[in-house]
Amino acid sequence: MPYSGGVKLQDEISNKIIDTVTKMVYDGGAANINVQTVLKKLKITNRVFYNRFKNIDEVLLCVSQNLVHKMRQCMLRPYNEKENYHKYLVSLATDVLVKTYEIKKDFSDYMFNNDIINESNKIWWIDHMLPPLDYGVKNGFLKPMDTREMAYAIWCFCRGFNVDAIKSRLELKKALKTFTMAFTFLIDGMTLNKDKRK
Repeated sequence: MPYSGGVKLQDEISNKIIDTVTKMVYDGGAANINVQTVLKKLKITNRVFYNRFKNIDEVLLCVSQNLVHKMRQCMLRPYNEKENYHKYLVSLATDVLVKTYEIKKDFSDYMFNNDIINESNKIWWIDHMLPPLDYGVKNGFLKPMDTREMAYAIWCFCRGFNVDAIKSRLELKKALKTFTMAFTFLIDGMTLNKDKRK
């Protein structure tokens, strides 16, 4: 389980605190979570909590890091050369959108605000968009391009869409339909040779 840099003690109780706060986030968002609610829920003392964490924000940061890790898993699906390359690219992005909805709907303000200042998260996503883009250029599916700049543009598009859709409480089904249409147009604009496979 990833921990933030400031966690004082990493043990089973720390994990229980993080797991409990994660469940509380899913049940009602982060806004009403504080140290006292965690103490009551787990029946632990101030000392037990503060021996492990400086404050509730440190726990929320751990929760956020764990959830980001889950979202990143969507990007790790390798391309299978038997599948349609363009549909593969769209599916990577839509899988991330679905996971984002599952995770951020009740935790969006905290995660998006934390994500804005987290340069390493942006770099991770860009670095993991590069291999599929490089593959597409190398194999004639995509036009020649600066794939790092395109990966950054895709990051901006996906992140911006996700932020707006979640903050405006757009239903997942509608968000998925709109996102898929727009992202497909984006991919079509980069296409050199259409992959005819279904």
